[in-house]
Parts: sequence; structure tokens; C-alpha cells
Amino acid sequence: MAGPSSASQAQLTMVFSGSGMPTGGVCTLGIYTTAEELTPEVLGDLADLIKPCHLAASCATCVLSHMEMKLGPNATGPTFEVSVNQAGGFSSNQAPPNVCTIVEKQLAGLSARFSGRMFWPGPPEGDLTESGRLGTPLQQGIQTAWNGFLTGAEALGVTPVVFSRSPAAPNPYTFVESFQVQSTVATQRHRLRR
Repeated sequence: MAGPSSASQAQLTMVFSGSGMPTGGVCTLGIYTTAEELTPEVLGDLADLIKPCHLAASCATCVLSHMEMKLGPNATGPTFEVSVNQAGGFSSNQAPPNVCTIVEKQLAGLSARFSGRMFWPGPPEGDLTESGRLGTPLQQGIQTAWNGFLTGAEALGVTPVVFSRSPAAPNPYTFVESFQVQSTVATQRHRLRR
């Protein structure tokens, strides 16, 4: 079963809110530590590290509301929550509806199709090209922020991971080697029910 299996593993959930945001907009990231267990203090430190990523990627109308950390084992582990209330860093632009920045979780020795992605909401419309790409300065700024998050998390003794879905996998998780901000944005289309 995918997900954390001990108190040294957790699923981070970043929860978004704000004008134009879908209800329940989230990004998730697995984490691992060599310490005996992850603590609420570590969650607070990770929240401080993630703020620059949100500032670099999103409009002010998109708010990173709070973060949750669900410790393993999956069925019985506790969940901790910390308020973040960080608005995006772009106040002169609006977020285009249903558009997200793609942040890939790069895994050592595995192809991109197994790596996992986060769809970070609220990129500033004025910094997107007509071909649906992030402007180069915007992409570089977001990439720099995610590089800083990875370095900071590792300094805390926390390593981002992707949990395996396969019961036959030799390890329940694989370490994230780097984050890669894609130049192409993701769009979602609403389907009408009949």
C-alpha cells in the first residue's frame, strides 16, 4: 500500500485557498527522516522552507493556507497541521483559471513516468507565453526556490520521497534526487455532466 509505514515517514499535504482556487486544491510530497520520528517542529520548519516556493510560483490571490503531515503507519499514525497563510508573490497579475505549474519529483535511476509530479496552482497570467509556457525568468525563479527547499529539507535531516504503489517493490519509497520545474504549464478542462 502506498504511503508512510512508520513514524519516520510522512505524507505532506499543502492545502491552497483563495479567489479562483478550487475547493480542496492540494499538492502532496512524501518525506523520510533517519531520526526515530518526525515531529510537529519539523513540520513548522518545512512550512517556512516551502513559503519561497509559493512566493516564486503563484499570484497573490492564491494562498498556501496550511500544511498537514500524516505520519505512518498509514492506518493509525497521527496527523499534525500548521497554518502557513502565505499569499503568492505576484500582485499585479491574476491566476488564469485551471492552470498549474508542473513540479516533477526526479528519482535517481528511474524514468520521469515513475517520478511523480505536483501541480502547483496560481501561476501569474502575465508571465505565461501564448504557447502555454512559463516565461524564462519565472521558471528560473521557481526552480531556484525548489532547489532551496531541497537543500533546506536535507539540512533538517528530512529527505523528500515518492512512496511506491507496488507491493512487490523492494523499498516502500524512493528518494527524490531533485525537483524539476517544467516550462509547459498544465491545464485542466472541466467536463460537463449530462
